[in-house]
Amino acid sequence: MKTNRLKKHHNLLGESLKSQGKLNEQQIESILSYNGEDELLFGEIAIKLGYVSEFDILKGLSDQQMVPCVDLNNFNVDHIAVKFLDKDTARKLLAIPLFEVEDILAVGLSDASDIDILDELEIKTGKTIQAVLCSKEALKNIIQSSYSIDLMDNEDLDDKDDSVVIELVQRIIEEAVESDASDIHIQPSEFELDIRFRIDGVLQSIMVMPNYRVKAISSRLKVMSNLDIAESRKPQDGRFKHQMPSGKVFDFRISTYPTEYGEKTVMRILDPSKGQISLDKLGFSPITLKKWQNAIANSTGIILVTGPTGSGKSTTLYATLSILNSPDVNIITVEDPVEYNMKGIAQGQLNEKAGMTFAAALSSMLRQDPDIIMVGEMRDVATIELAVRAALTGHLVLSTLHTNDTASSYSRLLDMGMDPFLVTATVRAIIAQRLIRKVCQTCKKQRKVNEKEIENLGFEENDHIYSADPEGCQNCGSKGYKGRAGLYELLIPSQEINSLVNDRRPDNEIKAQAIEDGMMTLSDEARSMVMSGTTSIEEISRVL
Repeated sequence: MKTNRLKKHHNLLGESLKSQGKLNEQQIESILSYNGEDELLFGEIAIKLGYVSEFDILKGLSDQQMVPCVDLNNFNVDHIAVKFLDKDTARKLLAIPLFEVEDILAVGLSDASDIDILDELEIKTGKTIQAVLCSKEALKNIIQSSYSIDLMDNEDLDDKDDSVVIELVQRIIEEAVESDASDIHIQPSEFELDIRFRIDGVLQSIMVMPNYRVKAISSRLKVMSNLDIAESRKPQDGRFKHQMPSGKVFDFRISTYPTEYGEKTVMRILDPSKGQISLDKLGFSPITLKKWQNAIANSTGIILVTGPTGSGKSTTLYATLSILNSPDVNIITVEDPVEYNMKGIAQGQLNEKAGMTFAAALSSMLRQDPDIIMVGEMRDVATIELAVRAALTGHLVLSTLHTNDTASSYSRLLDMGMDPFLVTATVRAIIAQRLIRKVCQTCKKQRKVNEKEIENLGFEENDHIYSADPEGCQNCGSKGYKGRAGLYELLIPSQEINSLVNDRRPDNEIKAQAIEDGMMTLSDEARSMVMSGTTSIEEISRVL
């Protein structure tokens, strides 16, 4: 069935690419015999195997369907034409108006042969449609950058008009999700209300509204989160779910904080699907990934993930639990909060008011006959002592610490009163991590390293690196960066390291020994990513 489908697609597209000199017979045979994912078409496999670019496929489809094609990364969309199509329809149909000439509207599409889409576009816009082929990814990016929240049109917004406030909050939430933001910040000042999204780890101001709208927006979010509307003098925390027009449901964790000019509200956006991310998709180098897999294969001991807030520690833990999760293993967690629900795992929620502390929960978990325990954070002596006890009595314990690197985790544990012998007897691996923004691969700028970078960072005189374009492009929404990657530093304790810990030697000596043992530091990983063109020195300096 798969072979017939590939051959059918190849009859039209494959011959077109062959005639253009983009593919040869041997490559075509390799594509037809490809044994990967069943749903991939001929062109998609050709791209995956590196034989052609996405735009080569577009050109082939353009010849096949006899319609023009355009590379949106090098095309300026007419923003007047964009207004002919509303944002929701553009996203649903994956279509973007490009320009208008004499009542003919050129619209970028990924499939110009879909008559239903063309008919709907004509009805929605009232124009004659000229289809223009574009790549799917470029369409998604240009739709995102071309349609803004545009909330300032609501000049008639009244705090008492519930329907308008509901719509306003919904638009903010959905725009944040579409922008792939991790957090929404609603921050009041004396005269203004600033709406900001954290995208790729950096806060970006999306729009500014009058301050008098603070109360209405805050009240609406409290209603959604089952919080006390009448209470504005104390911080409150809550959660709610929101279903997007696509049908996908997102979880939102909300926190309010009283300020002089009204309540500041921050919402963390949690995508349930990200809790199922595969460990090999997190950006580990092959060597680090193999060492980490070997470490978590231990049946007993403590595995620690360290780093500051927002460095992706929870994602690493969830991806690790996904590998360890199986019907014959009893896994129990206590988290603050439960960010992603995982089938087959008993997940507990921290509730200090009800006595459900990390330590109390861990004590109860040990009576549940667990094989693997995940504790959200080692934040006090009682929790650490119980974790060590669990590790010594035949359990594998996963947890996090707030330390800057792997070596300093030892001094953190010892400073909290742990016996060095117990630490070295239980700790099996420590991984420190950061998240860095990737430079946009479309508009990044190549440059030579300067003398300071040669002296301080170990580059050589003829090395070329990349910086983000300060003006950006359509592909990255004029940001210069697009997407994030992980930096990882994995310490596997050796006998020499354990001896240093038992002797209470300082962090720098432990780190030096780990490097001698073969550990790649965060700085090593960062330099490698700069050299490969994945990120910039400016971004590395910001994060590290």
